[in-house]
Amino acid sequence: MSLESKYAHASRFAQFLRTNGHKVIDGSCKLSLTTSALCLLNTLFVEVLNKEWPGLLNISASDAENITTDIKYLYDFMKRSPSLKVSI
Repeated sequence: MSLESKYAHASRFAQFLRTNGHKVIDGSCKLSLTTSALCLLNTLFVEVLNKEWPGLLNISASDAENITTDIKYLYDFMKRSPSLKVSI
């Protein structure tokens, strides 16, 4: 999967959780991720939170800020989630 594709998937996931994530946070639904999705998120968290990624893509500063915002949102969401189901 290309870097652009990884960030696009993460941005769509962040948007989905912004709309529906309250159900996970309040415990009425569980968040279920595959091991590959969890590994992808972990990789993105490390890259973005350690600021290792901006030079890897040829994108505008505003796009870079949007990606950073989405990844930080996902990171914070995962920390607030009361449970996580991991499937293979």
